Amino acid sequence: MEPGSDPAELRSHGPTQHFTIIFNTFVMMTLFNEINARKIHGERNVFKGLNRNPLFIGIWIVTFVVQVALAEYRGSDTRVAGNHQGLDTRVDT
Repeated sequence: MEPGSDPAELRSHGPTQHFTIIFNTFVMMTLFNEINARKIHGERNVFKGLNRNPLFIGIWIVTFVVQVALAEYRGSDTRVAGNHQGLDTRVDT
């Protein structure tokens, strides 16, 4: 076994920013898949009729906001590494 690859040793150091970015990416991909999964049978416009479902929009927005808040402003009860640089939640222009 390589030095530093012991699972018990990894757990003792706590979460890393690397794992946080991977998890955050997974959640964002899931959110965008929710939009893409709304249409089936070759329909192209996934945004058509989106405004007719306020419950879907509300849940999507709340999930997005909570995910960004947890990634950016984590509390002591969450087990994610803080992302104080905004690497995966905004595009620098």
